[in-house]
Amino acid sequence: MPKTYRAALAAVLLLAVPAGAIAADAVQIETEAAFRKAMVGKTASTQGGSFAFHADGRITGAWKGRPVDGIWNWVGKTFCRTVSIGGKARPYDCQTIHLKGNTIVFTRNEGKGRSLEYTIGN
Repeated sequence: MPKTYRAALAAVLLLAVPAGAIAADAVQIETEAAFRKAMVGKTASTQGGSFAFHADGRITGAWKGRPVDGIWNWVGKTFCRTVSIGGKARPYDCQTIHLKGNTIVFTRNEGKGRSLEYTIGN
């Protein structure tokens, strides 16, 4: 990503949008290779916190001041993860991913659930 996207990290917002409300010109990430290119070594940030995606499948970060730890893998055309926030485990979930510029949208429940929009940074 160009350096200009890094500056956007300071002005991130969390936006919950209904499933199917992804921007028409957003591109769906459908392979692990495409996800790695877009996100490994980068962060997905919102007003509440940020998450880093590591090449070894780990997720680290913080959410509302609590540590986030987890693992990610790729199944079919979905990003799957399990995380704990502040020591409380969240259920395993596979999500579709759409990318537009420096914005990434994860949609829970294999694309049928709530969508969360993040800003990509380094």
